[in-house]
Amino acid sequence: MARARYFSAKRSGVAVLSSASHAPEYAGDFDERPALLNLSTGKLQLLTLSSDTQNDSTLYHVEFSEPVALEGVLGVALKVGEPAGNPCCDGPESRSGETWRIFADLAQGAEELLKVTTKRDDSSHSDEPEVDSATTYRAQIAFDRNTQGLVREITATFRETVEDTTYEGEKPNRHIVSRRSGVLRFRWNPDRLQFDRLE
Repeated sequence: MARARYFSAKRSGVAVLSSASHAPEYAGDFDERPALLNLSTGKLQLLTLSSDTQNDSTLYHVEFSEPVALEGVLGVALKVGEPAGNPCCDGPESRSGETWRIFADLAQGAEELLKVTTKRDDSSHSDEPEVDSATTYRAQIAFDRNTQGLVREITATFRETVEDTTYEGEKPNRHIVSRRSGVLRFRWNPDRLQFDRLE
């Protein structure tokens, strides 16, 4: 089963193509892929969500976030979720998360201008010794705009916690392995039409 959703942002729009199974046991499993539509030419270009397009088993969920006005180009921001559940890939490890991405229709075609992880929940289990490990990561996106309303800089304020759980019989013992936090900063470079990571 396939369906589509469409979001428009001035000269371009994003179509989200969705596929799912009719089988009742897979009712909650579906995959969404975005495509950028140039409204002046009618050209539709699929947007790549993974660097390994030949071996990508992730079931993506795509949500329109907002248009992002930059000097020299208008971008569109998407929230791309990566749920843990995939009926083909069960195992002792679980990974889920969300990335916030900006795409734009440039002269050479649709390109991803920025990708920032905003959510990650990883877990794994080991039997010898019996240990459950969990990593939780969260980030908040913020904009710095100039007087014309164009985005000059994007920041992602993040927190990450790594926790292990060991067992004495049936009793779980949780302890924090590490905690870290910080701010990632990305500045728009209008000459090269790209974001530069600031240290």
